[in-house]
Amino acid sequence: MPSLDWNSDRYKNIGKDETCNEDIVKTSLTNTDFLKIVDDGKVYYGGNQNWFQKYTQSFGGCGPTAAANILAYMAMTDPKFAKLYEYDLKNITKADFVKFMEEVYKYVTPLEVPVFSHMSDKKGKQAGIPSLGITGLAAFAKGVEKFAKSRGIKLKAKWSGEKPTFDNAVSYIREGLRKNRPVALLNMFNPVSMQWADPQTSKIKSMTYERHWVTITGMIENRKTGEVTLEVSTWGGKATLSFNELYNNMDWNEMIFPAGIIYFE
Repeated sequence: MPSLDWNSDRYKNIGKDETCNEDIVKTSLTNTDFLKIVDDGKVYYGGNQNWFQKYTQSFGGCGPTAAANILAYMAMTDPKFAKLYEYDLKNITKADFVKFMEEVYKYVTPLEVPVFSHMSDKKGKQAGIPSLGITGLAAFAKGVEKFAKSRGIKLKAKWSGEKPTFDNAVSYIREGLRKNRPVALLNMFNPVSMQWADPQTSKIKSMTYERHWVTITGMIENRKTGEVTLEVSTWGGKATLSFNELYNNMDWNEMIFPAGIIYFE
């Protein structure tokens, strides 16, 4: 994936679509800081699953973290969803957001492995496989909807009836971002490279992205080359990855553990 300076004026936008030149279009959420979480002078770009108290939760908690990101962002940016987040929306602290993540986890709950999860939580480190996470869109969507209902909010997943193609997936992500709705992305066994900005050091780290939920906050489309780059929130920082690489890496595993994207209205 080519190295780009995402902070350059060329790539900044106020919301929805902005044509950076005749070939490149960026679509983003209206809040360019996404979910600004502050703690002891550090600023995070959304939540971090490692903030969960129990080891099993942090091990398989990427799905609940993505759900918490989406719910808090919708509460912050749309008055009709304000009750989704019952803490201070003008000053989102790490302490408050961790409490919120725990509340969301009760509804968007990964599949834990009883014996190993107990052992892992007791030792504070991995013992076997303590959690299988959330391995499909349906369970994720159902949990988010139930959480919203518990707060008196009617929230529904926006399911696409289109044939699953690369272009249709890009259109779906663009549609969600234009509506100012973060899009959850699940990737199971399709390893792709990711460039992640460490919120602790601001350094860019290269890593492999798989078996993980992230929250899509922006998308850059190069209409000349066909390359589509996603901006995402994960582990409390901002990252970029090639959607082409992710889509093209799909193999037989997708028949059992499908990747997927979903947003809510």
